[in-house]
Amino acid sequence: MEAIGRLLRTPVKERSYADVDALLQALVEADGEGGVPESAPPTVKTVVRAMRLGAVADRLGFAFVAGYGCALGSLAATSGVKRPLPLRASLAVTEAGGNGPRAIATTLVPDPKREDMFHLDGEKTFATLGTVADVLLVAATEGTGEDGRPRLRVVRVGARAKGVTMEPRPETPFAPEVPHARVKLEEVCVSKADVLPGDGYARYLKPFRTLEDEHVLAATLAWLVMTARAHALPTLAEELVGQLYALVGIAAAPEGAPHAHVALSGVFATSRALLARYGRELRALPDPFGARFIRDMPLLAVAESAREARTLAAWKALAEARPSAFPPPTAP
Repeated sequence: MEAIGRLLRTPVKERSYADVDALLQALVEADGEGGVPESAPPTVKTVVRAMRLGAVADRLGFAFVAGYGCALGSLAATSGVKRPLPLRASLAVTEAGGNGPRAIATTLVPDPKREDMFHLDGEKTFATLGTVADVLLVAATEGTGEDGRPRLRVVRVGARAKGVTMEPRPETPFAPEVPHARVKLEEVCVSKADVLPGDGYARYLKPFRTLEDEHVLAATLAWLVMTARAHALPTLAEELVGQLYALVGIAAAPEGAPHAHVALSGVFATSRALLARYGRELRALPDPFGARFIRDMPLLAVAESAREARTLAAWKALAEARPSAFPPPTAP
């Protein structure tokens, strides 16, 4: 694929960003089409975009920022949302009780005085990039359905709209340059057009977990390709490129395909093993790269338990579809 070829041909530049704002400006300048056929599936295009923008990063945390933004863009594009999302966006889901559907207490209720208007009230405890976002995608409940399940919606909200309050959270031990926020929503007025179509969980929250994995890994591997080229580690670059081609193939699969989840799990496992094998060389690189690499590696293990659960569910679905297939592995 031409986009991957560009990673190997583009001159390596020494990059350094003072903060996430400087990075986001660089990502906007580097954004654009190219390197993928127009006929390619939408997720292939956004995964390639994550590779292109990940290559602009100067550290693992900022590669994550690039991948996260592209994953949200992919979610909007594949869900039929008419207005594209900017890179400065945040998905606000997690609350005091967690991020599962029943933990969402933020409410979306009709405005009794104005037709086609709603009020949004609640508090999100952990919104990635919230403090630098222009747009929030907020998960909210409209109540409980006849089946007893929460009726969730996702609402587009301006990050500086009246009634929205941002409180920066303390830095995390790894990738501390990536900001997170506590978001308070008090009688935030939103229009019917701001309420995204379809079920909030099935159409947005559940697919995003996989999209985030695909796009963040794509951006991370692309950043590592440029790092390997900059520090004369050609064999590492070659193996990383192989993983990028695998991700493009996974992105081309239908949404939710069990075999794609199994393949994605394999790419994660192979990538972790690859980094472990080259760990000595990477840790020995001049600081700040070496020190950051050691500090930030836990970022790649975030949500690992949820990823493992999705993989087990994929194996189960494959086994039920074809009883003669290999049995699913047992959970550890």
